[in-house]
Amino acid sequence: MPDSPGTLEVLKALVVLRRVLRAGPTGGAEPELPTGQIQVLLHLAERGQMTMGKLAAELGVSRPAATDVVDRLVLSGLVERVTTEDDRRKVYIRLTQRASLRRGAPRLWTY
Repeated sequence: MPDSPGTLEVLKALVVLRRVLRAGPTGGAEPELPTGQIQVLLHLAERGQMTMGKLAAELGVSRPAATDVVDRLVLSGLVERVTTEDDRRKVYIRLTQRASLRRGAPRLWTY
């Protein structure tokens, strides 16, 4: 039984998220996303865009490990790398429109 009202909402969102990720853009013809990719997606959905270094630090993984996961998510079209006009050397990772607006996606995705 959930400890707080917010816990139940998060659990429901995770159930919907799992269904959405399992179905994928081809209606289930592609394999389910690995846990590491789901963790990155959920983290970005909750915290918004961030640098690779910050993402790695907050997830408690090495930069190369985070880069590998993000590379796969970029290929899937679920995250993208973006720069700012102020400092083009700084690259941010953020969810794409596809990740944010997937059919049946919970409000958890929007930020």
